[in-house]
Amino acid sequence: MLTGDAEANARIEDAFEQWSRAVDLPGKLRTMRMARAETGEAFALLVNNPGVLSQVSLDVKLIEADQVCSPLMRRGRSDEIDGILLDQWGNPSAYRVLKRHPGDSSALRAPADDLLAYDTLNDVFWTAFLNNAAFFSAGNKNFVTGADTVLGIDGLTKVEQAFMDLVDSDGKPTGVMPSIMLVPTALSAMGTQLYKSVELRDTTANTKFPIANPHQGKFRIEVSRYLANAIYTGNSAKAWYLLADPNDLPVIEVAFLDGKEAPTVESSEADFNMLGIRMRGYHDFGVNLQDPRGGVKSKGEV
Repeated sequence: MLTGDAEANARIEDAFEQWSRAVDLPGKLRTMRMARAETGEAFALLVNNPGVLSQVSLDVKLIEADQVCSPLMRRGRSDEIDGILLDQWGNPSAYRVLKRHPGDSSALRAPADDLLAYDTLNDVFWTAFLNNAAFFSAGNKNFVTGADTVLGIDGLTKVEQAFMDLVDSDGKPTGVMPSIMLVPTALSAMGTQLYKSVELRDTTANTKFPIANPHQGKFRIEVSRYLANAIYTGNSAKAWYLLADPNDLPVIEVAFLDGKEAPTVESSEADFNMLGIRMRGYHDFGVNLQDPRGGVKSKGEV
């Protein structure tokens, strides 16, 4: 922003940055750029999304290019080309977006158990992240326990202090600020309250309690269904985390061989006595915990 009010400029820029992270705007723009480079087109729609963890519920919804097309009964019209409606001068005036992908009606249906590797990267990532007993520990000063670590104003205050008290190898403050509150599904509502609510009231009789929420808007909340999943070592429905922005100091990192983030798919002609082609796919990556000063874990209980 380049208005004459520097303070207003900063506030607007901070609010836009928070919103863009909430809707993953950089990731969506990167996807659109890649789609345009590969297929020549990319589409997105501005929508109202109440689920956006921000004061602004505006969201950017990506649309697969194949869904922008003309229904069969409308093809052959001079004022509509492949889902793009034209005005009298030939300029795009509107777009037709199918509710489903054109190939959905003939899509192959298979039991979920047959798709053994549908989410391999997520599985490896959360297996590494949750097996963190030695990473988040009292020795690293990034693990807090006790009844006062339950997620709430007091618990978040204690964990924030623990994060701010972390030091570098010289014993000096790291200078890194906490940015993300990572919670399991059971704590989603409380996390959202702490992030969005200006006031939190205690209705207990004869209890004095400040109603102002000192943490409102401080930390972006992220909810993971993996944190409390019983098949992962270290799972908990009560534990939660306060983490730095991974661009500043990541607690975990994913590395891809030769920088290839997408799986490699190769094909070749089948044997002479077989109709069709042969295909194979592979994805080389690794996941590992990185810097323990990048986050604090709260046990959320005694």
